[in-house]
Amino acid sequence: MTRAALFSRLGLVAIASLQFFGASAGIACAADRASGEVQPYIDKVKEKYGIESRSWKASTGTPTEKETAEAASVPRAQVPGDSQSTQPYIESLKRQHGIETRAADSPASGGVQPYIESIKAGRELKPKMKEKVDQAAGINVMVRDNFNVAGGSGQANPFNRVYNTEGRYNPAFNLFYEKQFLRSRALGALGVVGHLGFITAKGKGVFTNTGARSDDTNFRFTAVPITAGLSYRLVQLRFLVPFVQVSGALIPFLETRDDGEKTRKAMSRGYTLVGGAALNLDWIGRRNAWQRYDDHGILHTYLVARVESLKTLSGDLNFNHTGTYVGLMFEF
Repeated sequence: MTRAALFSRLGLVAIASLQFFGASAGIACAADRASGEVQPYIDKVKEKYGIESRSWKASTGTPTEKETAEAASVPRAQVPGDSQSTQPYIESLKRQHGIETRAADSPASGGVQPYIESIKAGRELKPKMKEKVDQAAGINVMVRDNFNVAGGSGQANPFNRVYNTEGRYNPAFNLFYEKQFLRSRALGALGVVGHLGFITAKGKGVFTNTGARSDDTNFRFTAVPITAGLSYRLVQLRFLVPFVQVSGALIPFLETRDDGEKTRKAMSRGYTLVGGAALNLDWIGRRNAWQRYDDHGILHTYLVARVESLKTLSGDLNFNHTGTYVGLMFEF
């Protein structure tokens, strides 16, 4: 390898190193000064391997008139105190290619400009959530009940003889949705509420004449109370929110058995009275508050304890059911 070729390759390595590590202004300036000395070697290497030189003349090492004009048209990176910005060049490219320019605060931009300005001013950014609660929903599971149902005169055996519900836990739960049309810190929250409940009990067959139980026949009773009414919440207290509800109720129910006999269906009508309290849980998962809102629209989360009394006014079965429920409520 000749000495000139060796110097050429060393020059290429030096220039590449300077371009890779040249983030500071001093290194950039040094590279500019060195470029005039090593450029002839670079041009010779390009000629040897047939690489076209697009930026500089190989013979003199000076830029052509066209290259000078192109270089002048590209704006320098903006530095503190430098009035020349890249924005005019970007705007000219947009006009050249027919790209529409949108204001930073236009709807299409997502309104990001105020946030950018806030960062420049050093202000802390906070998520923008819905300011006013007007809806709530949740689920409650019964933990203790007093399931008292009386049958009509047409039944062969009393309900409680077949199902023996006294002193036994009978699974029940309900889903609810509430729409608030009045909510203020001074007056509280008033709205309409609806519940969809589910209550079930198991029993054994009973011989009508002797009263003895038959283990051969299993019965299952299922009621699906559907209620709609008014709800009032004392939102004056931030962390503990007492509430009361009163609703009318339709109670469709059915009785199935495993001995091949037909399923019996009927409906009763009545009302429900509910009282309870909701404990605010926002302080537990405050870090995840924005994620819950962004994913599901949830503003507040509550642990709920409530007592519900279901009474019958008319129908084939007379319900006198009182249950204690616990669950979760979410405000939107």
